[in-house]
Amino acid sequence: MRKYLYLLVLIFITGVVSGLSFRYITQNGNILGAIIIAIIIFSLQRIIENQYLKPINNQKKIVEEIAVDLIKYANFYGNTIFCDIMKEEYKIASSRIRELSALLQVKTSNINFYSFFYIIKLIKMEKEDALKAGTILMALSNSFFDSETSTQNTKNAEQATEIRKLLNISEFKIY
Repeated sequence: MRKYLYLLVLIFITGVVSGLSFRYITQNGNILGAIIIAIIIFSLQRIIENQYLKPINNQKKIVEEIAVDLIKYANFYGNTIFCDIMKEEYKIASSRIRELSALLQVKTSNINFYSFFYIIKLIKMEKEDALKAGTILMALSNSFFDSETSTQNTKNAEQATEIRKLLNISEFKIY
């Protein structure tokens, strides 16, 4: 919801500035100047959207996917004992968690002026926390086939909790 509010404010400000500029220029009879200003303002709006807002939305989508997959694959990282019949499912789950780790780290690194957007609360987690969560996700994906199951299951649950904490993902109670 907040991202739409910022976008609406940006569009409103752009519209007001372009409207005032257009009105001023047309009163002076310079229609070509009004068209040029409108094109410049539209271009600036698109640059801001593509360079700053889209990468933030891409990161948010990855965090949502991580939240879903942490629940979806909890039975795999919570039970590292598996039989040969389920080996393929474990590989798929491990691969998906690894993919999300890579995506989170890349999408986080692609955001320009990350600190600024964090300060104005357009992004909910610090850059270091997001990158650390990506690292922990990678470790979690590597632990699916660990033979030290007695301690690994507990460690995996702690890692999943840490990831949720770092990414500000709410804990869901599963009944």
